[in-house]
Parts: sequence; C-alpha cells; structure tokens
Amino acid sequence: MKIVIVSACTPRDWIIIQEIIRNFDKVTVIELTSSKNGKARKSNGWINAKGMKIIRKIHKIRLAKKLRPRFYEGLGVEKHHFPSAEVNSPEGIELIRSLEPDILFTSWAPILREAVLQIPRLAAINVHFGISPDFRGNDTLFWALYFRNYEKVGGILHYLNKGVDTGNILAEVRPGLESGNGELEVDIKTTLLLAKAAVEVLGKIKESQVLPLGKIQEKKGRNFKTSERRLANNLKLLAFHSLGLWKVKPREERIDYFI
Repeated sequence: MKIVIVSACTPRDWIIIQEIIRNFDKVTVIELTSSKNGKARKSNGWINAKGMKIIRKIHKIRLAKKLRPRFYEGLGVEKHHFPSAEVNSPEGIELIRSLEPDILFTSWAPILREAVLQIPRLAAINVHFGISPDFRGNDTLFWALYFRNYEKVGGILHYLNKGVDTGNILAEVRPGLESGNGELEVDIKTTLLLAKAAVEVLGKIKESQVLPLGKIQEKKGRNFKTSERRLANNLKLLAFHSLGLWKVKPREERIDYFI
C-alpha cells in the first residue's frame, strides 16, 4: 500500500509521520514550504497581534524542545518539497498523481480541492488536533481547555471531504489528563496518541483493503478561525490555571476506533 503524506512537517507532525514510515514500506512525504507572500491574518489590533505572535512562537519552541528527543535517527524516506500555497495548483496535482498514492495522508496541510481528493486509489485521511464536530478548525486544543470541555480535549483521524474537519471519523484520541496540565502537555500527549492511532488505522486498511465507514459527524459543530484566539483569551486561561480556578479533571488516556 503506497502512502503519500502531505504535511508542513513541524515537530508535532513529524512524530506522527515517523511512526508511519517505521511501520509501512511504501511511504513518500511531500513537505510543504511556506511563503511570505500569502494573505496576512486579521490582527484585531497591534497589541493583540504582537502578543499572539510571541505566545505562538514560545509554544512552538517549547513543543519542539519536548518532541525532538523522540525523533528517530536515520529514517530513510522519499521526500519532495513543494510550496504550501500551490498544493492545489495543476503542478501540485500532477506531483501527487505521479506518486500514485493508495492513501493520501495529511497533517497540517491546506484544505485540498476535490481534484486532489480524487487522486488516491483508496482514501484521503487527515489528522486533526481537536474532537470534531464541536471543535473543528484551528487552535482547538486551546479552545477545549478554555471552555473547560475536557471530554472534547483530544484529536481525530478522519476522511477528507470538501468541508473543514467534517469527514467520517476513523479514530478519536483523548489524552490522559492530570491536574495542572496546560496546552503544552495536552498537545504532546495528543500527538503521541494520534501517532499510535494512525498506525492502527492504516494497518487495518492495508490488511483488509476495504475502507471502513467510520463515525458519521451528524452535526455541524463549530469551525474555529485562527483570528478568534486573542491575547485576552490566553491571559485569562493562564491566570485561571495559575490561581487554580480552572482545574483539569484527571482521566486516563483513551483511543476509540471506528474501523
């Protein structure tokens, strides 16, 4: 089974990708490169924009520091570099088609058009850090913590379709939670569980060569935009956690499969 992975290959993504490489023989990675010429995000004010930029950078650095020691050395894999903004272009479509994927697997990739989704022989599958449909879109681990909806803290593997994180769900992961856990700890635990779930789901499909229906998302839920997360939200969550006013309810980790 030929698996083609389309991803920005951040440290978080790579934890998942390397497990796929280690467990399957035919894997190709298309690493998406960013462009500074893209559309600017809505800032919601200078202070908010600068504050959010700093917060996201700090989280990215701390996350990478925690995850990089888990990287495996010497993993050989065919890799192509391609601009993220052009993945839906005729050139991007031709690259993916030329790799003849049975499974197209995405992790931190742009929304793919129908022309791309029709290329894989079996299916297109995405990793989403959030429990859909209630937490679709961006920063969904943060928002689940912010709203204290701890049952929805986690991630999913789902089929790709025209919507944003709306395809049938193949696996739901819920990390173990401990008192005092914040976004960083939850992010790391969710990443490790999604890596495990990805291997299990892909292995099941390879073994049976039959696509499971998965769990149908029966409601629209909410699609969170990047611009919705403001500096004030972060400071509120940080303050309430620091004062012990928002305590995470402890639980054991869990993976639910729909395969």
